Amino acid sequence: MRRIYSQLAMYERFGDQNFELTVFERETGDVGLALFQLPANGEEEPKEPTRVAQLWGYPLRRVRNQVIKALREAGHDLDELLEAKSYRLEEETGVKLGLLFMAVKPLNKKRRIDEIRDAVMYMSSEEAYYWYSLCSRNGYGKRARRAFRILCSEE
Repeated sequence: MRRIYSQLAMYERFGDQNFELTVFERETGDVGLALFQLPANGEEEPKEPTRVAQLWGYPLRRVRNQVIKALREAGHDLDELLEAKSYRLEEETGVKLGLLFMAVKPLNKKRRIDEIRDAVMYMSSEEAYYWYSLCSRNGYGKRARRAFRILCSEE
């Protein structure tokens, strides 16, 4: 897989900005988003960022406004997600976007995507961190993401 995060992300240190949202162009010509979690500042050896989730197509179109709003609140000036670019995000914003991306990626029903989007955007920080830690865990994450989707929006 080609690298779509910024090459400098392995070496830069930005305090609490532990996430990077990268806009990329897919082979089909449409835009996709990839969210990466950067290594902690205390690590001695730089490691590659970990991809949390990618999103494109219909689910991205349904949550695009919330992504733009989150980027504006993080201090980035933009109106659309059109150009290939990377944005640094605070940890809480990255956790909420990561949880949102993981939850809505496999969905196609407008109602379910909207209900999950609203639930994630209005949940407390503690709740978002809890669900993010469960949903991003190797091996257990798939079941946790399904449980989260059922909790937020009945099938």
